[in-house]
Amino acid sequence: MDTKEQLTIMSEICRQDLKIITNREKLNRLNSENKQAIEAANTLEGTMADLTNSKTELLKKRRSLDDKLQIEKANLRKWETRAEKIKGEREYTALMSEIGAQKRTITGIELQINEVTEELKSSEDKHKKASGAHDEKTKSAERAYNSVKELLAEEEGQLKLCSKKFPKLCDLSMNAFMKSDLNKGSLFYAIVFAKHV
Repeated sequence: MDTKEQLTIMSEICRQDLKIITNREKLNRLNSENKQAIEAANTLEGTMADLTNSKTELLKKRRSLDDKLQIEKANLRKWETRAEKIKGEREYTALMSEIGAQKRTITGIELQINEVTEELKSSEDKHKKASGAHDEKTKSAERAYNSVKELLAEEEGQLKLCSKKFPKLCDLSMNAFMKSDLNKGSLFYAIVFAKHV
């Protein structure tokens, strides 16, 4: 094997080595991005859990308000039934005042129920968005990581093949160089020896 062929093969080994280094750097970067995406996904899971707890609390509050509304409506019906039976003007006026207060209470409770319902809708929307973002981040990180991991494995396989040839080439190059007149103090000798070691 002549020197030109040896140098060509050695340069191919170096090129493959550089590819491996580049792919390892990509893998490390994507691994870091993957970890960040997983952390973001975990944060979103926490947010989703908080939203679920908030929704549960809002549903309890709504049930409580619905029960209170039913009680207040029952009281209103009772007062209205009683008002029909009253004949005295003074007592009737007092009762109508109670009925008005009861209606205002019912209106306030209905407003609270509407607010809770709006909060529930908002919470559900946030939960859907967080769930979608969580799934997308997780899938994206996994796809990127797996694609680079496969590429790295392929490149490492090629490097192993080239690396098997490398010691033989170094020996051949060293023998050819030692027979030449330029062997002492040469940069080429230092490079070949350094790679061989």
